[in-house]
Formats: sequence, C-alpha cells, structure tokens
Amino acid sequence: MASNIKRTGSAAVEDPSAEFEVLEKIGQGSFGVIRKVRRKATGEILARKEISYAAMSQREKEQLHAEIKVLERLQHTHIVRYVSRHHVKASNELHLYMEYCSSGDLGGYIKRLARSNSYADEVCFLQSRFVVSHITNNSTGIRVASL
Repeated sequence: MASNIKRTGSAAVEDPSAEFEVLEKIGQGSFGVIRKVRRKATGEILARKEISYAAMSQREKEQLHAEIKVLERLQHTHIVRYVSRHHVKASNELHLYMEYCSSGDLGGYIKRLARSNSYADEVCFLQSRFVVSHITNNSTGIRVASL
C-alpha cells in the first residue's frame, strides 16, 4: 500500500492546488471534503483533506494542530502516510495530503463487514493491534484511553 512518498512540512506555494489535478470527491466530513488528487509533476495519487477552519472554535483548531503533529511523526506500514500540508488563507482552509488508499478507510471496511454479516479476519485484527502498539509506544502523546 505504501509508496515512496516524500514527507514534507508546510509548503509556501502561492497556489498549492495548482500542483494537483482533482480526480474525484471521495468523502465528506463535518469540516470539509476529501478528494483524490494527482500531483501533476510526478503523477502520484494522493488523498487531499480540505479542512475549513473558519467555523472552528479555538479548542478545535488546537486539536487539529495537535493531530497534525501526531500524523507527521507516525510511520508504520499499516498507518496511512502523511505527506504534506498547505495553508490556503484565501478560503480559510488547511489541505492535508495523505497516502491514497484505494480500498477506503477502516470505518468503511467495518461497515462493509457489518452489511455482509461478516467478521474481520485474524490478519486484520493483528495488524490493528500492531498499529495501536506502535502508536502508544512511540512518543506520539496518544494514550490507549484516547483510542
């Protein structure tokens, strides 16, 4: 699943969205949308989370910042890779670029299992356990009670 994605911090680009071609909308949340995008220079496929912070409280903004700091530090085969972020001041948005997972997210996987009245296999369970262990044992600031 993981590709050779270069991890970068915040990019100071006048129009960061010009670097990417939007392919499709793949999700929606309370603070924004997720789009499948292609980096024009390399052809790399990524997921872009477009987070609107205009309506966020100060506490929500601080939580977003903390979550980004955790994402930047996580590196594991079974954790979606953080690539970079762009602050789009004109629209009060933060764009997070993440590894694109063609099979969807864990929530979608669980819903598909429930619809088919199925259970996750042992491999999925063990991978999830390894991820939790990795997160809690690698100075991320996340406690088991948070998960």
